[in-house]
Amino acid sequence: MADKYPTLWPLKPHTAAKHAILRRYLQAWFPKLTAYNGRLVFVDGFAGPGRYTGGEPGSPLVAVETVLGHTHDLSNKELGFLFIEEDLDRHRHLAQEIEKLSVPANVKIQTCHSTFVETIDRVLERLGPTRMAPAFIMIDPFGIKGLPLGTVRQLAAYPKTELLISFMYESMNRFLTTREFMIHLDEMFAVPEWRAARDMSGGERHRFLVDLYASRLRSIGMEYTRTFEMHDDGGRIEYDLVFASHRVEGLKAMKEAMWKVDPTGSYVFSDATDREQLTLFATAPDLAQLQGLIVGRFSGRTVPVEDIERFVIAETAFRETHYKRQILAPMERDGLVQVITSGRQKKLSYPGGTVLRFI
Repeated sequence: MADKYPTLWPLKPHTAAKHAILRRYLQAWFPKLTAYNGRLVFVDGFAGPGRYTGGEPGSPLVAVETVLGHTHDLSNKELGFLFIEEDLDRHRHLAQEIEKLSVPANVKIQTCHSTFVETIDRVLERLGPTRMAPAFIMIDPFGIKGLPLGTVRQLAAYPKTELLISFMYESMNRFLTTREFMIHLDEMFAVPEWRAARDMSGGERHRFLVDLYASRLRSIGMEYTRTFEMHDDGGRIEYDLVFASHRVEGLKAMKEAMWKVDPTGSYVFSDATDREQLTLFATAPDLAQLQGLIVGRFSGRTVPVEDIERFVIAETAFRETHYKRQILAPMERDGLVQVITSGRQKKLSYPGGTVLRFI
């Protein structure tokens, strides 16, 4: 076997949180993309066996069930699912789980016993450079093998591709100085700069590697990225979820999903966290922090409101719903922001085309 896990294993809380993010995102992704496209594709590159020992659904079933239970009518669209699993026993179990599903004719499901890289190479060779339908691709390896940036770059070449990658920091941290793993890290980052992390430790090492990987994704065209830390029950980082998209709308939707799982906006989930408490007693976002970030970027400048929103979405942990009523309106009342031009119909609103001066 390629990893330490058996055919089935127990569902961990951080995996359940990842599935919650996936489900919430796909609930928005399917209807938005089908509004303008006749076909959508979901790919799970390391699909697993389909269920956990407790009977909980794995990511392939989460994705299919999201479609089957969606309130939006998707019946006139073709929805394709490709589930890739290298381990033979897991692939067999996954195929058996898929066979149990009752799916409509417009839902096409294929399981593949192969590696992620081999399958993607075959698929993209068949499709050619322009024929990829809008695709959400989940890449969730067990370690640091089998995730070369060259393959990710091929996927990123399609303008309607979005990626959710598990950046396996715990494995990386453990083997960072092991010579036999250098080739996998070279393939993953496609630059030698990762080696600088060998002289770091703790949070510095983690942040350096995550930031480097996010920058590598941006370098291949995935302009909008966001990361989410997954911790074990001892508070150690297991991995980071890294979302990457060409579209700001995709990042908006993913941020919404991530804020639902961690309403503090710190984008951290720990197995030691009481998820029910988070759901019932959501912590408000740190608006003082957001105001400081906005002022730090725009102080003394005159800018359109679109620039402020783009900054909030792409360069902070906050959402586009956090900055107008909560930040700009109080600042305007206090004379810290002046509205230069606006087509607003009511006070303290900031529709498109509004231009503001930060004092």
